Amino acid sequence: AQEFETNLSAATLSLEATPKQLDGLPASYMESHKPGPSGKIKVTTDYPDYFPVLQYAKNRAFALELYKRFDNRAADKNVALLEKLLVARDEKAKLLGYATWADYVLEPRMAQSPKEVAGFLEGLRTHIAKKGDEEMAELRAMHAKLGGKKDDPIFASDRTYLEDRVRKAKYGLDSKEVSEYFEVSKVKAGLLAITSKIFGITFRPASVPKWHADVEPMDVLDGEGRLLGRFYFDLYPRPGKYKHAAVFSIRDTKKMSDGKRLLPIAAIECNFPRPGGEAPALMSHQDATTFFHEFGHVLHHLLSRTETVTFSGTSVARDFVEAPSQMLEEWAWDKSTLALFARHYKTDAPLPAALHEKMLRARGFGRALATQRQLFLAALDQTYHTRKPPFETTPVLAEIQAKYTPFKYVEGTHFQGTFGHLVGYDAGYYGYQWALSIARDLFTRFSAAGLLDPKTAADYRARVLERGGSADADELVRDFLGRPRSDAAYKAFLVGGSAPVAKGPR
Repeated sequence: AQEFETNLSAATLSLEATPKQLDGLPASYMESHKPGPSGKIKVTTDYPDYFPVLQYAKNRAFALELYKRFDNRAADKNVALLEKLLVARDEKAKLLGYATWADYVLEPRMAQSPKEVAGFLEGLRTHIAKKGDEEMAELRAMHAKLGGKKDDPIFASDRTYLEDRVRKAKYGLDSKEVSEYFEVSKVKAGLLAITSKIFGITFRPASVPKWHADVEPMDVLDGEGRLLGRFYFDLYPRPGKYKHAAVFSIRDTKKMSDGKRLLPIAAIECNFPRPGGEAPALMSHQDATTFFHEFGHVLHHLLSRTETVTFSGTSVARDFVEAPSQMLEEWAWDKSTLALFARHYKTDAPLPAALHEKMLRARGFGRALATQRQLFLAALDQTYHTRKPPFETTPVLAEIQAKYTPFKYVEGTHFQGTFGHLVGYDAGYYGYQWALSIARDLFTRFSAAGLLDPKTAADYRARVLERGGSADADELVRDFLGRPRSDAAYKAFLVGGSAPVAKGPR
C-alpha cells in the first residue's frame, strides 16, 4: 500500500502541445505555460495543468490524450501492486473469520455490511438515473452543436468541457469569468475570516519549523487567546508531493493527566495555482469549494475536546468523517459568505449579484452525472473488495464503469492504478456519498438560521466537532438536529435545481 501511494506521488506524466492545441484555455493559464525552444508547451498530469485542459481545450483529441496519460500514472507498477494487495487483504479477512475484506472493514462503520452498502448505492443509482439520462442528452446535443456527429462516443474526458458549454449557453455562466473572483490568496483569507467569525476562533502565523518554503504554519486560538491547535497550509504543487487534496493528522489531541490538552496538529495538502508568478493564481470555483471541504477536516481535527486520542477529531466512523467537510462546501456558495472574500483579482470588485445568481442556477446541471461517477468509484471499490481474488482488475473496471456511467471505458487506460483511495479508503469509498447524505441533512439547520449565525455554529461545534468519535455518529447527528437523520434533503438536492438558499441574516 505504501509503495502504491509512493509510486502515485512520484508519477507526473506530460505531453507537448502547440499553442493551437491549447486554444480555449484561459489567458492566465497561457501566461504561465510559455512555449519552450521547440515552440511547444509542456503540459503535465498535475492538477493545475490537467483539469483546465479537460474543461477548456477546444482540441478534444489532445484532451483525450492527456486524459489517457492521467489515468495511466504509475499504472505500470500499481496495477500489479493492487492485484497483489487485494489477494493479501482477502487472505487477512479469511484469517479473521470474515467472508470478504469489505465485511471486515465495514463491521464498525455506520453501514456495517456490504449488503447495506450495495443497497445504498443501488438506491441512489436508480434515483438519479432519469436525471442522468436528461443531462447526458444535453451533452450530446451540445457535442452535435459544436460540430460532432450524433453517433460519436462521448468520453469521460469530455464531460466537464461539454457541461461548461451547456452552462454558458443555457444559464449564461462563463466559468472563466467566475474564476477571476477566486484568486487563491483571497480565498484563503476569506476561509479564515468566515470560520473565525462563526466559531469564535482566531488564526495567526506560527514561527515553527516547516518542511518546505511554501508551507505556512498557523496557530488556532480561542476567544481568550489560548492556543487550541496548529495546522500547516501546504497548498501548491511540487515534484514528489501528494497529488490530490487531503488533510493529514500530525498529532491527535487528548486530555493529559495534569488537566491540560495535548496540542492537535494537522496539515492541509492541496495543489492550487501558486501566487506570485507572472500570471494571477486564479482558482476555479470547484477548487475553492475543495479548499472549504478540506478545511472542514482541519476544523474537525483541531476543535476536538475528547478525553482520549482514540476518539479525537476525525477519528469517527469512516462513513461519517466526510460529512463535516462536505457541509462546509456550502460556505463557498452562499451570498453572505461569498461577500466576505470573492473579489475580482484586478479591480477588487465584489462578485456581482447577477453572476452569483447564474452560478446558483447552473449549479444543478451536471449533478446527476457527477454523482454517477462517484457511485461508479464507490461500486468499483466495493467490487474489488468483495469479489474473490485473484482477478484482473482492468476488465472489472470497464464492467463497473458501464453499469454506473454513460461514458465509455477508454481502452488502454488503468484508472485503478491511480485511484489512491483504494489504498486509504479500502472498501470505504462509498462513505463519500453516505456522508454527503448526512451533510445535506446537517445543513438544513444552517440553511434555516443563516450560514454566519454564531449560535448554530456554536451548537454544531459542541455537539458534533468537539465530540469526535466519543459517541456514535447517529447520536451526534440526532443531538444537533433534534431528530434522527434522514436522506430526504440529499435526494431532493440530487434531482432538484440549485441548492437550498440559506434563510436568515444576510
